[in-house]
Amino acid sequence: MRVTSQLLNYNTLTNYQTSAKSIYDLNASLTSGSKIQNSYENSGIYSDGTRLEYEVNLLDQIKETTTKATEFSKNSDQALNDFVKQLENFKTKLIQAANEIHDPTSRNAIANDLEGIKELLVNIANTSINGQYLFSGTALNTKPIDSLGNYKGNDQNIQAVIGANQTTTYNIDGSSLFLGADNDYSKILTTNVSLKNNLQKLYDESKDIAITTSDKIMDIIGGSYRSPDLEKMNPDSDFADPTALAQTTFYMQGKKPNGESFSTKFTMTADSSVQTLLDNIGYALGNDKNGINKIVDVTLNNSGQIEIKDVKEGNKLTEFSIFGLTDVEVDPPVPAGTTMAANFTNLDDIQTAINDGRVHLTEFIKSGFKTETNSASSAIDYNDLQLVKKDNTLTGTVSQVVKKTNAYATNDTRLSEVAGGDLLANPESNLTMNITAKDGTNYQVKINFTDPNGGEYPTFSVTRYDANWQTPDADPAYVGNIYNGKYNETTKQTDGISTPANDITYKQLGDIISMVSAGNLPSAEPNVTLNNNINGLTAGDLGSAAGVITALTNGIADADTVASITAAIGTITIFPTDIATVKNAINSNRDFVTARYEEYNKAVTDASSTITAGLNYRGEMEVIDKTKSQTNINVSIFESYSATNTQFDSMVETVGGVTTTKDFTTKAGSLFSFTSNNAIAIDEPSVDIFKDLDSMIQAVRDGSYRADSGATDSRTTGIQGALKKIDHLADHINKQHTQVGTYTNTLDNTNARVSTLKVNVSSVKSEIINADYGETYLMFMQRLMGYQAMLQASSKMNQISLLNYL
Repeated sequence: MRVTSQLLNYNTLTNYQTSAKSIYDLNASLTSGSKIQNSYENSGIYSDGTRLEYEVNLLDQIKETTTKATEFSKNSDQALNDFVKQLENFKTKLIQAANEIHDPTSRNAIANDLEGIKELLVNIANTSINGQYLFSGTALNTKPIDSLGNYKGNDQNIQAVIGANQTTTYNIDGSSLFLGADNDYSKILTTNVSLKNNLQKLYDESKDIAITTSDKIMDIIGGSYRSPDLEKMNPDSDFADPTALAQTTFYMQGKKPNGESFSTKFTMTADSSVQTLLDNIGYALGNDKNGINKIVDVTLNNSGQIEIKDVKEGNKLTEFSIFGLTDVEVDPPVPAGTTMAANFTNLDDIQTAINDGRVHLTEFIKSGFKTETNSASSAIDYNDLQLVKKDNTLTGTVSQVVKKTNAYATNDTRLSEVAGGDLLANPESNLTMNITAKDGTNYQVKINFTDPNGGEYPTFSVTRYDANWQTPDADPAYVGNIYNGKYNETTKQTDGISTPANDITYKQLGDIISMVSAGNLPSAEPNVTLNNNINGLTAGDLGSAAGVITALTNGIADADTVASITAAIGTITIFPTDIATVKNAINSNRDFVTARYEEYNKAVTDASSTITAGLNYRGEMEVIDKTKSQTNINVSIFESYSATNTQFDSMVETVGGVTTTKDFTTKAGSLFSFTSNNAIAIDEPSVDIFKDLDSMIQAVRDGSYRADSGATDSRTTGIQGALKKIDHLADHINKQHTQVGTYTNTLDNTNARVSTLKVNVSSVKSEIINADYGETYLMFMQRLMGYQAMLQASSKMNQISLLNYL
């Protein structure tokens, strides 16, 4: 190979560039501390370094997030700690108030102290840090508790990111904290009338002795076996033979722990014990007579009040009402063997018999509500009562509870999920509402869950009544079905549909209450005329399509309605037909139902601007009049009864021409209760902390030591009930306190773990991407010395010429 100067120059330049670049790279590594300066230098190192840099940044973000979340959680923990201490102070004051030596002045002073503690609890509940409220869920800018003790936040949890696709909760939402439920608590009910030993009063009128379980029924009735117009009973001679005394029939209504409604009657002899009465109440609520399957505990407290405890913890469904009737000895005497007290099947007739002095009423529960016709209620009234009015708001007293979940119903809940029985089992099952609208007009609304004519959909009618609820108008103000809207993808419009009974929601019920209370009803026509025409169909009309169309369109002027009816009847293929088939055809016609829905929906929309109606957070029906501070609207919601649909079964039975009187009957009870003269809850799984505290304070002001029908609030559980409830509230808060402590520990542990991970990841990253200074410097010096040697060699080689060899 020929060595030329050009080849030498080329090799010298190549070696120079290679050595210079190597020295430059090593010098850059020494300067920056990194093995590479650009991604193309080593893609493996660059890829690993970038990934690890992302991990370090993520860990920094997690550390910052968890630090802030920990601060929020620790502040919540401290607030709950203060809350628990104040509840303990509240309980101490309650115990002090339970001492019966206090006069009204000292009780009022204690109540004021309790009020002060409650206000402090409200302030703790409204704690905010850095402008964010601790207990309002994700609504951090919303004050959780208003001046009335209502919760205004939401039930959402705030989440902190603690890793890739990993989050943890760090707040306690106020809904769980102030309105939550504890499934390890049972519902406990009490009557509010103290039963007294009235037989002892015959000896001494001043005696005030509470009934005990060993006493007899005749001890409760006392001298009331005989009319006050006759000679006073002798406590010795007249009670010597208990079989000569009238039996007492007890009437019970309510819901069993499984949510099944019942109406039960049972008769007891005068010498039956009070313990037997308690046993019979337990049997009516579902206890097994053999004692094998106990559903409820039924006891008698020291004040002669009946208490019932649901054995199943977490269950909210149990409710009951009870009263007793005893035949009274009158002049002239009734025929031997005649009994009135056991023969009532509907409650409407009982008050007349009581007023006439024919039967004696034994009261167990009195609530002071108004009846559906706005008159004062008595102990015999159950659920045909008005929603309780306060200012511009009407509220039911019975929470609607979903049977399967034990959760409070919402507006989206179907009535069938709450009902005490099958809506369609009884052909006369209904929901009746007596409503006094804001303009003073009385309306009766009736939803028949089964169509009397056999149609597929429930019927809904509104009828005006006179001012005294005595005389209805001849024709209803409105009649039709309950409608809903469904978007039609084909026409891009909303079609009306008729709602089946089992699909009716509480929102739809609220819509009906709203539009009737506002006096804003859909147009009566053509519905009323069509309904009359349907009910007037004869066999001759039903023989042909033409006959049905002629009969149905009689008196209807609207051409579109006539066309819809004609089209609907045209879908019937078999004649003669029946009324049910005719109604189903009409209610299946899209044009007819959509036209009715549009009228119905417009009435609901217009009414909602002045009246809102629906379920509140406790599942209670609530109606709000937006136009007045003091509303004149009245609403009652109940099931109405008739001679064929009785509230109780008869105890008289005739078999084979022989008539006997049974001592026990039971049947399905009212499907729904919205306001009831029912037993009062001393405790239940759910809490409503600030409303519960208000009730306790009122009990102290009233001096009510137990449930008391004569108190300012006849539904109070008294101070004794308050002491049981305050323990539940404290336990509930402690559980939430423990939960937030768990959140804090999780965040602390996460923070510590993230710090350790960051060190580890940074170390790995350093090993991968950072240059070793000693190694790099040694290599730099080697390359530098080689570079200098190369330059020296190249210089000498470039000095060689042919002249040196001549």
